[in-house]
Amino acid sequence: MQRPIGSQALARLQLLGAAGVLVGALALWLAADRWGDRFYLIHPQEDAAWITIPQPEWRAKAIQVSRSDPPRYRFEKQAWLGTVPARVPVRIRGLRQLSLSVNDVPVPLPGREARHWKRAVEMDLAPWLRVGANRVTAELAHSEGPVLLQIRSDELRELATGPHGWRVTRVGYPRRIEAVVANDLRHYPLGDALPVPATVLRGRVWPLLLVFLLCGAPAWLGLRAPAVLGGTNLPRTAGVAVGLFWLALFASRGLTLPNLVGFDARGHVDYVERLTREHRIPRADEGWETFQPPLYYAAAASLRAWSGAAPDTPLDRGALRLLPMLAGLLSAVLAGRTARLLAPASPGLAALAIVAAGLLPMHLLLSVFVSNEVVHAGVVSAALWAACGLLCEARGSVRGMAALSLLLGLGLLTKSTTSLPIALLLPAAVGLKLWLIEARPASRALGACAAMLAGIALLSGWFYLRNAILFGDPFVTNLTAFSQWAYWIPPGFHTPAWFLGFGEVLSRPFFSSFASFADGFYSSFWGDGYGSGGASLRYPSVWWDYDSMAALYPLALPATGILALGFARGAWQALRGPDLGRRLALSVLWLVAFAMFLLVLLGTGRLPFNAMPKAFYALPALVPMAVAFALGAQWLHGLGRGASGRLLRGGLFGYGGVLAASILFAFLH
Repeated sequence: MQRPIGSQALARLQLLGAAGVLVGALALWLAADRWGDRFYLIHPQEDAAWITIPQPEWRAKAIQVSRSDPPRYRFEKQAWLGTVPARVPVRIRGLRQLSLSVNDVPVPLPGREARHWKRAVEMDLAPWLRVGANRVTAELAHSEGPVLLQIRSDELRELATGPHGWRVTRVGYPRRIEAVVANDLRHYPLGDALPVPATVLRGRVWPLLLVFLLCGAPAWLGLRAPAVLGGTNLPRTAGVAVGLFWLALFASRGLTLPNLVGFDARGHVDYVERLTREHRIPRADEGWETFQPPLYYAAAASLRAWSGAAPDTPLDRGALRLLPMLAGLLSAVLAGRTARLLAPASPGLAALAIVAAGLLPMHLLLSVFVSNEVVHAGVVSAALWAACGLLCEARGSVRGMAALSLLLGLGLLTKSTTSLPIALLLPAAVGLKLWLIEARPASRALGACAAMLAGIALLSGWFYLRNAILFGDPFVTNLTAFSQWAYWIPPGFHTPAWFLGFGEVLSRPFFSSFASFADGFYSSFWGDGYGSGGASLRYPSVWWDYDSMAALYPLALPATGILALGFARGAWQALRGPDLGRRLALSVLWLVAFAMFLLVLLGTGRLPFNAMPKAFYALPALVPMAVAFALGAQWLHGLGRGASGRLLRGGLFGYGGVLAASILFAFLH
């Protein structure tokens, strides 16, 4: 009979798995960078830069391009030769379609294919050169972004692409302009009119200090919460407080915010209206958001029809936003429930998780827009809670596995891109637990895993089969559904410097994704860094207090550190302790968080738009993030004894009060 795995053996397996995931992620990134023809990461070189057409600094909207006949651009440079060398070796690369001519004579590019644009073509240019003036012309076209050109020549350095000498013309247009070095580090000028964090904080020093002192005073004085609020009642107290805030948010914003405010709001509302009007699920190419699975939209259309409200009235707005608000509040409660599964004897950890999930700015922001994002996060949160329950209980139940399969199927009917990896991971984790920890035969563990996957496929597979039949792709998106048109948003490529930078968000937070990936992710994690989906926004706004939101970004730096500390603390706990099921559950939560972040990172390389590094694309990892924050805050809370401990805890409570007050004021001003 098989014996359960031991604690040390599980730790070794976890470390091996973590190393495999990290190495695999790095290998995937490097492979995409080197060979991925639709992974638009370029590497600048000193002796031969990538050059492109100039883009206005303020351009941030989607550009529509014909797939069959994209615009063609002609790059030209004059080279003067006193003598023609015997050989003029050159290396040329171009994104994506490329042809070359010298002195109006076409030059063959042997072996070049558009899909292998990252590979340099090496050739001898001497046969096409002559004494005197030579005109080198490269013509390029690309339907998914800008054209890029790189030419390198050690023998004839003046041919090398760089900041000077190359001019570019759009074929069919007379205007000729200077080509520019491809650079994705930009500053968005329309964001300059928005508040600056340092200025806002200087004007609010005394109110924030008062909040800090009031919230920290009980801990400094050694006071305890009343029994009716504290102790085992802490999660309930936190849930009631968060619930009241969400109710106020729904009343003040959910019922008043116009339906067409928000990220891709027109596309989401159009989807609901189509379902209401036509009583059928539209094809992916019938609207900008109709590629999405239909669960949220069908439910919203039913609520809208049941309410009988006129479009964009308070009742109609409430009908479209009721599910996101309920799902968001449910996610906060489930974060607490999941934390309680991991630490049954720690009600404080559950309370912290509820508050972290319930006050996370990106979660609040998305909950008041017409969108499937928060509903999807709610379904995934329920699936994570159910999976953790199966992993933490002594014997996994058939009922629990059926519930998990149902929730994952519903997730795939709400959103596909982030549901798929979770729908594969959670059944695999449960099957692994049945085999390693419950010591069930491998055949039974595999059978249970297969049964859960079959249940998911039976519930949601019809939608993806329909896409495969109609479009040849089960996971068709709005960028691939339209056969005639392609869409892209500047810059259309990225460089390593953009991925490695950070700091703009602390001085000019709004639209700081133009400066770096981390700035864009951080600005959308802790506030409305993308202007609620608009390329520009009115200030002062009647919807959000952007002054308070600007102040949030520097104020949230310690909270970000606490979150990172919590992830490190959780990783350490996952490797120790006698409860192997809880250790496995914590590992799964951390893996989900890593997978969601990796999806955003890789997605930004595949779709290199300034609108891509939005933190809320990782919103399905809300429960792991809330648990991580709770673990970090709890560890800090437990440091120190006596007066030093009270001083530290007072500082934590004071800081938490300042952060919470700033969040509340930003959303409920």
